[in-house]
Amino acid sequence: MYNVVCDTLKRLCYEKHECHGDGCGIAWIDDDGWHIEKDTDPFWVSQKLRQLALRLRSRVYVLHARKSTFPLHSPLGLRRENNHPYMARVNGKLYVFAHNGHIIFDSSKLRWDSEHRSVRFFGHSEELSSYGTDSEIFFRLLVYFFRKRGGREPNDIIGALEDILHSGIIESYTAVNFILGGQEYLYALRLYYGEKDADKYTLYYAHTENRHQDTVTLYISSEPLADKTSRRGIGEPLVWKEIDNGELLYVPIINPAEIHIAKPHI
Repeated sequence: MYNVVCDTLKRLCYEKHECHGDGCGIAWIDDDGWHIEKDTDPFWVSQKLRQLALRLRSRVYVLHARKSTFPLHSPLGLRRENNHPYMARVNGKLYVFAHNGHIIFDSSKLRWDSEHRSVRFFGHSEELSSYGTDSEIFFRLLVYFFRKRGGREPNDIIGALEDILHSGIIESYTAVNFILGGQEYLYALRLYYGEKDADKYTLYYAHTENRHQDTVTLYISSEPLADKTSRRGIGEPLVWKEIDNGELLYVPIINPAEIHIAKPHI
């Protein structure tokens, strides 16, 4: 599937001129929890991530190819630290996060300290790994409310998302599409603002069954991925289903066949 992702990204870049070539990252989970690795090369060029992806064996992978909103020479531009996924710890456990879209926060409720790479909101301060990307700031807000609610999956993730969106701390956004890797569940939210962006901020899922091994594989992607196995006559072709605006898909990591769809109060 790694090569399929690379092919899709190259096609988007060279045929549709939608290049996500400003760095990349991968997260995976094992018995020690989540791990991340990043690179400043485009996803389809990075030898580091290619070798890593081919070597890894994990229940879950989160892959992200970045298209920077900011000039590449700026602190928020082409830097390894600004690449997704991001990682945070809640109650001793690790969570990872990747986002698509742009979010503007209310400066009267959220303060960014560029010198110390930290953000302050609601009397609380969080250190950042990036140079202040809106994506990581949103993740830190999600972690803050999730922790405040008690850190129980999946209900407190859904509640934390609602807390952010009702807090007034977000001034505006194009989209808050994200993938969140928890300890028990994998989450995918599709949330865009204007109908003109409906075709831009998409999110799909598909799954395949391997009857010989009695396993199910779930794919979640912003673009439907080509299914090379079906071309070789192995298995059924992937059937991609679109997540609707405002829907949160969540799936137990140990059982990707058990798909849940929630509609948070937004």
